[in-house]
Amino acid sequence: MLDQAEEEAMKLVSQHFVTQEAQREAERIVAAGRQDAMRMVQEAEDYALNVLRDLVSKLGSSVRQAENGIHAIEENRRRAGVGPDGNALDIDVNAPAGQIAATPPPPAQPTPAKQPKGKKAAEKPANKPAEAPAPPAVENDKTEDHKTEDDADQAS
Repeated sequence: MLDQAEEEAMKLVSQHFVTQEAQREAERIVAAGRQDAMRMVQEAEDYALNVLRDLVSKLGSSVRQAENGIHAIEENRRRAGVGPDGNALDIDVNAPAGQIAATPPPPAQPTPAKQPKGKKAAEKPANKPAEAPAPPAVENDKTEDHKTEDDADQAS
């Protein structure tokens, strides 16, 4: 019976040793899993940071390009004497690449305005240019002094 008790004790010790070893192995596996998980999270965060930084760089570049375009258009308008309202321009299509040679349009020719009777010239709207008087109509530029003999014969 003593032998049997010793054998039973050895089995229990052995099982306890196996249990402890299994417990240590399980703890090691769990720790390794945690380290792997932390490493994967770190790598994912690094990747996300790189993608976001690249996006910020590209967006910044796009913003700079847009701002440069705005400034170029504003500068061309300023040089041409065109305000933000975008008055029409004559564009020189033969200008060197990257340059827009623009000239303001010629001044508009005034058209005779019909005024109702009784209106004074001072009552014209301020935004219309003053009209130049029309030259006198000439029916015949030949004066009595310059008539030819043929003209004299026809007159008689």
